[in-house]
Amino acid sequence: MQKHTHDWKKEDIASGLPTQRHWPQKELPKFLLEHQTPSTMFGLFFDDDVLNVLVQQTTLYAQRDKGHHTFQTNAYELCTLISILLISGYNAVPRRTMYWEQSADVHNKAISAAMSRNRFDELMRCLHISDNLHLDSSDRFA
Repeated sequence: MQKHTHDWKKEDIASGLPTQRHWPQKELPKFLLEHQTPSTMFGLFFDDDVLNVLVQQTTLYAQRDKGHHTFQTNAYELCTLISILLISGYNAVPRRTMYWEQSADVHNKAISAAMSRNRFDELMRCLHISDNLHLDSSDRFA
């Protein structure tokens, strides 16, 4: 049996990519050059049209599919829910319910003051983006 030996080298492995990449110079849109508040940046992604669809579909799903016939929500409440989810992305705790606990190490006053834990849980159960009865069966993401 023949023993195989390796020749080790002390150098970086070439990536196969060009060493210098030139990105095309693009002029930034005017609104990105101006000072933006967090809420205006949030509004770029969640404008009135998106929020209205979320309100309509969440309400429809809760009332028709979940049997919560008196369920109602609004754009402000869903903005609050999304904001809590964004906060939870960088201020993580083992369980979401811990934001509402009174322990100093996990309690988040901004979250607990913005929405009750029970309402947050109810909205999370009902949050919906599209009507289940009108999904394209050929679309795997539907």
